[in-house]
Amino acid sequence: PVQGSVLTSVANQKKFIDCNRLTHVTYMWFDYLFNGASSSYRGLAYGVEATMGYQFHLVSLTLEGNSFFAEVLNNGSATFYYDLFVKVDFDKSSFQSVQNMKGHQPGVAAKYAIPFNHDSGLLNIKVSLASGYVLKQIKWASAGQDSSGSLAAQFDYTYVSSSSAPSSPPSTSPANSGILEKPSFIYIIIGAVVGVIVLLLIIGLVIFAVKRKRGGELKSSPSFHDLINLHTSPAKVERGSNYAPLDPKTPFGLSHTTS
Repeated sequence: PVQGSVLTSVANQKKFIDCNRLTHVTYMWFDYLFNGASSSYRGLAYGVEATMGYQFHLVSLTLEGNSFFAEVLNNGSATFYYDLFVKVDFDKSSFQSVQNMKGHQPGVAAKYAIPFNHDSGLLNIKVSLASGYVLKQIKWASAGQDSSGSLAAQFDYTYVSSSSAPSSPPSTSPANSGILEKPSFIYIIIGAVVGVIVLLLIIGLVIFAVKRKRGGELKSSPSFHDLINLHTSPAKVERGSNYAPLDPKTPFGLSHTTS
């Protein structure tokens, strides 16, 4: 009963279409509208069905250099939720758009680039929609397509040499800039070993300098032999002294006289 009352008039059909566009309906199960009990409403039901989901129109197709540019308008109420591409076929070759049409919003027109390689000449092409997620061929909503869902076009193509295009700057990626940009593991090990060797040499030089300095200080101080010679050298005896000159033959060079 509810389904039967939805499409009782053209006015109700318009309301239903507006509801589809507002809520972005992809599909809806209307069994009652398509069986015998609702045969009188079938024409209105088909009209509503046509506004559900996506509707891709090929607005224009242009040739610029070695690429086709397809302008596509989604005139439906929902997006396509899987990978989808514009495909161009000619001379048993197929080329597809660089950009993915997945998520192309309703009411939006967008351009898709299809680069290709071919000799100069007249090209008879077919433009279609390609996706690996469907069992049947996706068709355009545009008029004039063939039974396979392709639109035909013809272009007089002149090959554009890549040498006429502006040259790109040289690459500065690590792969082209030598080992200093991206050193390998072996160079890291060699650098670590060299660093340890330099550190050990510095420590050795510091120890050597400290020992040399201490050795100089020990040589500058009087030895035990110098002290003995100091005590055994002749000495003057002042008058009134009870000590005679030092005798080197006596222990420590000392002798005592009595008056």
